[in-house]
Amino acid sequence: MSHKITHVLFDLDGTLVNTIDILIEVFREFAQSYGKILSNEIERGVANLTDIPIFFDKVIDSLDLPRNKSIDRPAVHKEFMRQLYLKEAQLIPGVERLVKHLHKHRVPIAIATGN
Repeated sequence: MSHKITHVLFDLDGTLVNTIDILIEVFREFAQSYGKILSNEIERGVANLTDIPIFFDKVIDSLDLPRNKSIDRPAVHKEFMRQLYLKEAQLIPGVERLVKHLHKHRVPIAIATGN
């Protein structure tokens, strides 16, 4: 028994575009700006990211910055988001071909994102 695909719903981040790679890059740059290295645990967590501001706080906390180093979290978060949006997301290989194929066969498609 074959089943016809009637609709396709894509998640945007990490499925259609390489936002996960960009997030890791920006988080690494942020850590390096404080002379720190982003932990592997944090990098792996980016793939399951559902809320950037909450995850950003987790990154700051993970860097174990000296207590005398005051961080203006809202200002730092604003700069982080600016850096994030300056990066150019690329389509993941094969996405364009798949979307064109679905369109050609009149399969309705939609994109969802939590970010």
